[in-house]
Amino acid sequence: MMEAIACRAVARGELPSARAGALLPELLVGAIFMRALVTGDPLDRALLDGLVAHVVRSLGRDAS
Repeated sequence: MMEAIACRAVARGELPSARAGALLPELLVGAIFMRALVTGDPLDRALLDGLVAHVVRSLGRDAS
């Protein structure tokens, strides 16, 4: 499912390449698991929105 979302984002020009799209789920899930399972810090909507925005910006800048 995440791969399909990333592919659609590449097709819309929101991510620069399929390579960036392939990294998207790994970066997001890794950060969420770290917070939920290791640090025990809460996950809230603001954190998740910021995480997605940061990862997408980073992939766009680094993969272009």
